[in-house]
Amino acid sequence: MNPEAREAERWERVDRTLEEVLDRLTQLEALGVRGRAQFDDESTLISLAAHSLLIQVGEAAKDLPEAFRSQHGQVSWKSLIGIRDRAAHLYNLIDWDVIFTTIVRDIPRDRAAVETIVRERGARPGI
Repeated sequence: MNPEAREAERWERVDRTLEEVLDRLTQLEALGVRGRAQFDDESTLISLAAHSLLIQVGEAAKDLPEAFRSQHGQVSWKSLIGIRDRAAHLYNLIDWDVIFTTIVRDIPRDRAAVETIVRERGARPGI
């Protein structure tokens, strides 16, 4: 498939990708609300779930066309992609303090911004 066709496919699935990002950010925010003690508790596996969700969010963000991400700078796309790259490739060097802080400090803001974009695009009625 040529690059133009690949880019056209990415534009065709923008709404679906945004919904995926919104769902994963919402799940991450819910994990953060549980608090640091549960995040660190190995029996709950919350930190591993958060790790997986961060990778999924970053991967979906990477799939959005660059022009779309540029038009919607209110979302920290670059940071979401960057944390995905670190979480996926440097998993043995993960700083769980950074992961948890990101979840409770940054994810709610990005989730709200993505929710606004989805609502404005009419991709998900009732949000």
